Amino acid sequence: MDELDKEIAHAISCGAKLADVQFSTEWTVMIDPAGHPFCIITIP
Repeated sequence: MDELDKEIAHAISCGAKLADVQFSTEWTVMIDPAGHPFCIITIP
């Protein structure tokens, strides 16, 4: 499991969910429990 996967898992454990549409393979769009979108991205 890489760092991005760990951060996604943490966000999900806090109540976020993956967005239905992902626009890029360079970041992951999530939806917080209130319905607001946010992105998780790694910077090389």
